[in-house]
Amino acid sequence: MLISFHSSTLLKILLLGISFFLWLGPTASSHAAEPQLERIWDQDLKRWLTPDELGHMEIYFTEDEAAKVMFPDSESIR
Repeated sequence: MLISFHSSTLLKILLLGISFFLWLGPTASSHAAEPQLERIWDQDLKRWLTPDELGHMEIYFTEDEAAKVMFPDSESIR
């Protein structure tokens, strides 16, 4: 079966294809690239830290806070 198009229809299809390619081209390459994760070497563990370990934060007490927790009823600590 032979299908005929008017030249303006072909031009619209061509322009639509070009505009889609120009719009999708830069975004497709940016989505394909995975973000580079920072690698941190731990000297004590002698290995690279995992992403879970990088997001982990430990909160420590100051000396005064620790003393208050350990000895809540004391008025002074030497």
